[in-house]
Amino acid sequence: MIASLSDLPAERWPKFSTLLDELLDLPAEAREPWLQQLSDEHADLAPLLRTAALEHAEVQARPPADQPRLREGPAGDPWTFTAARRIGPYELLTPLGQGGMGEVWSARRIDGSLNREVALKLPHTWLLSAGARLRLNRERDILAGLSHPNVAQLYDAGIADDGQPWMALEKVDGQRIDAWCRERRLPIAARLHLFMQVLDAVSAAHARLIVHRDLKPSNILVTDDGR
Repeated sequence: MIASLSDLPAERWPKFSTLLDELLDLPAEAREPWLQQLSDEHADLAPLLRTAALEHAEVQARPPADQPRLREGPAGDPWTFTAARRIGPYELLTPLGQGGMGEVWSARRIDGSLNREVALKLPHTWLLSAGARLRLNRERDILAGLSHPNVAQLYDAGIADDGQPWMALEKVDGQRIDAWCRERRLPIAARLHLFMQVLDAVSAAHARLIVHRDLKPSNILVTDDGR
């Protein structure tokens, strides 16, 4: 039995992250039955998932006086961060995505050194055990050493004065690959052309002994020019 997130082995974090996203997408009344039906393979994660979901709900339920960052996002989804908030040298602009482990925002640097928008990755601090912080640092180091035209570039990383970690990545103006293909009704040949670009990026990572472990359509964007 895994007692806490700090005891969660590094190789189990990707599955925990995926399951937490699935759990938080469910209405509150459906979460416990979902946890009860987890396969035997992942049953040991149920207590950790339950605790994380409860902590997430507590954060979202705090009144404005206690949680000034709370606001309602697109389609009524709660977002922990707010536009115009400053995190490190960046100011948040608009939300780009969220999951159980954190949020990603469009942001701009406001200290005068660079004038460009970035995708600012913001992990939830209440999930950052020692093991999770180590994993975040590892992800930063991996991205810093991986340069490829089909991999979003890491620009910067740090920790804000309030303890919030952040990673500034290349902001890709694109659409998730499955929606791109579906909306354009792409033929097989065109879909394979996109897929070959994905494989090229994965191959470059593998050549550096890096395995992604969380490849999914929401992590793969296609730009207007089909890249």
